[in-house]
Parts: sequence; C-alpha cells; structure tokens
Amino acid sequence: MTALTAAAPPMAADRPASGALSRAEAAALSPLLAALGCRMLGLFLLLPVLAPYVMELEAGSAELAGLALGAYGLTQAAMLLPLGWLSDRWGRKPVLCAGLLVFAAGGLLAASAAHPAAVVAGRALQGMGAISAVVLAGISDLTPPAKRAQGMALAGVAIGGAFALAIVLAAPLAALAGVRGLFIGTAVLALAAIPAVLACPLPAPRPAAADSAFIELRVLPYCLGVFGIHWAMAALFFHLPLRLAAADAPPAWLVYLLGFNLSLAVAVPLLLRRLRGDGVLWFAAPLLAAGLLLAPQLPGAALTIGALAAFFAGFNLLEALLPARASLAARAAGRGAALGAYAVCQALGVFVGAAVAGRLAAEHGDLGLYLAGAAALIWLPALRWAR
Repeated sequence: MTALTAAAPPMAADRPASGALSRAEAAALSPLLAALGCRMLGLFLLLPVLAPYVMELEAGSAELAGLALGAYGLTQAAMLLPLGWLSDRWGRKPVLCAGLLVFAAGGLLAASAAHPAAVVAGRALQGMGAISAVVLAGISDLTPPAKRAQGMALAGVAIGGAFALAIVLAAPLAALAGVRGLFIGTAVLALAAIPAVLACPLPAPRPAAADSAFIELRVLPYCLGVFGIHWAMAALFFHLPLRLAAADAPPAWLVYLLGFNLSLAVAVPLLLRRLRGDGVLWFAAPLLAAGLLLAPQLPGAALTIGALAAFFAGFNLLEALLPARASLAARAAGRGAALGAYAVCQALGVFVGAAVAGRLAAEHGDLGLYLAGAAALIWLPALRWAR
C-alpha cells in the first residue's frame, strides 16, 4: 500500500468533501488520465483512415472494412464487465497493465497484417483490452464523493482531447507513416501508458470483500441512464446530419463546434460546484431530451445551434454525474464490476440508438427520435432504487 493510500484511507472510503479537486488529488488522478488519454488517442487515430485502408488491401471489401471498424466495439463490450470484476479481486494496476498490453498486441497484429481478416482480428484483440471501466473505478477510489463528478469530468476531458487531437493528426500521420505506422503508434502509446499506471497511488485490492459484492440494484438506474443518453446521442447524430445536409446551413462541423462550446457555459459551472441530490439529474435529462427533439426540427442555424447547446449541456452533465453516482451506489469492493456493467450499457446504448434510428427513419420518420427522447428520460423514476 502506498503512502498516500495509507495516510488518507477516507478518500477511498467516501468521506464528505467540498470545493474543487486539490492539487494532490489532481496529481493522484493524472496517471490514470494519461493512460486513458493514450489509449483513446490510439483508438481514435485509426477511425478516419481505417476503412479506406482495409478496402485497398488484397481481398478487401466494404463488409470487411465495416468489420474492422466495428470488431473493436463488440469485443470491448464483452470484456468491460469481466475486467471490472477482476480489478476488484486483483487490483486496478494489474488489470490496467494487462489491458494495455493486450491493446498493444492487437495494434502490432493489425500492423503486420497482409489480409483484411487479420486486420479485423487485430482490432478485435485491441477491443479486448477494455480498461475504461477500470479507469473509472480507479478514479472513484482516489476521489471523495463530493468531488467524484469532477474526477469523472476530467476523464471526459481526456477522452475528448484525444478525439480532437486524433481528428487533426490522423490524415497527416497516415500520409507520413502509413496506416501500418499508425497501428504501431497505437501500440507504442499503450506501452507508454504502463509506467504511468504503475506510478498511480491506487489502493490495494480487497479480494475477500469482492467475493461477496457484485452488482447491486442501486446501480441499475445509472446503467439505465447511460444507456438512454447514448441512445439519444446516436439518434441525434443520425437525424441531424441529414437535416443539415438538406437545408441551407453552415457546415455540420461548425454547427457542432458552436453548439458544444456554448453548452460549456451551462455545464462547467455546475460541475465545478458541489452537486448534491437528484435535482441536477432531473434538470440535465430533460434539457438533453429537449435539445434532442428540437435540434433536427428548428429552422435556421442559430436556433439549431441553441438546441444543440442544450443537448450537449445535458449530455456533458450526465456523462460526469452518472458514473460518479454509480460508483457511490456500489460498494467499494464491487465498484469495478458495477462500473463494468455501466460501461457495457453505455456501449449498448449507442448500438441500439443507431439501429433503431436507421430502421425506423425510412418508414416512420422521426419516431426513432421520439423514442430516443423517451429513453433519455424514462430512467429517472428509478432513482428511488438508488437511495
């Protein structure tokens, strides 16, 4: 056990606290955030360039290109819960390091592949290194309850920053080093994150307690919530681009950027405060649903950007608050398993949202959008189970 853990066990034992994260708390989280950012950057760098690369390989096809993009998500969804549970029994560090090694191995396999099927296998192996739930559990271990939403928000910043950086760098790096070089780069990033994980002051595991703690009913509302809001996100990004393309509107990327930046004026001040009770959830979820339903419907770019800002404000608040509340609802010994289930529901929400939106759009118009709005709200009454 590290000096930080031994000197301050209440941090992991849910002692009330106030104010922003202290420098010591932020420093304790930084290795986990660095590991998460490196892994996500390695993932996102491939997204803009992978499909054309697979189709250009010998025996390449659109079907195999789609599998190469999607195989990662399938194996990740399958491994999130088992790895979260193992982190409760064995500790966060061994599971994080193992996940990063598996991710690196997948990148090297894909880099050496001459056939598209081997690229698919490499992507599937990358997905098996599914450490995001373990990172969230580690953040929960190192932050007091009143500051946990801020810790989760920092994880969101790490992911968002990796995505923005990858979108800018992917094409130039692919032109310079090739897609094979990008796969090697993903492996290097994953391996570079391991020393950061080993330096993180995470508490020792409690395997005896983990044997008796799995996933509690109190965590279920937050799993339903993240499922619903990611269903909503997938539905929005199915319907809105079609409307923007059909209208005389600014470029879609500019609409998204302006809406997102405007949303920060609402979300950031609330996240920096001590958020107690369920009131902020009852505020954020309807805000998200209203933005979802209005953004594809309103005429004019300004109104669309305003509705999109409402959606992003609600979404960003819930993305930080829901995992924080889920970690508080779970017993400490079962926190990794609980957040693993939470992350599985997150991934399934995107899949269901996209599938429902696409299936219903042709025959029923905006019905899929309305269902997504309901999914973003219907979990709220279940909060009584979390008390």
